[in-house]
Amino acid sequence: MKNTIDTAITPAKIRAMQTLGVPYPEGYDKIANADLFKQADKIVASLAKDKIEVKNDKEIIALIAYLQRVGTDIKLEQKTAGSN
Repeated sequence: MKNTIDTAITPAKIRAMQTLGVPYPEGYDKIANADLFKQADKIVASLAKDKIEVKNDKEIIALIAYLQRVGTDIKLEQKTAGSN
């Protein structure tokens, strides 16, 4: 829980993924870090309810966000598959 997220190159990563076909909206590279910290703040608040204190710029928060996204994508995929 010690490692800090490096957000310095996030905009460049977003632009690179856009060139590879990832459907990020135009200009998302300029607001991606704000979205990142908005989500991180929600995770930190949720953990605080369980008396777990961690800053919003730690890699563990990014890992939790990633796992939440995977869960969301799996549920969406199952819902979409079930509607065929």
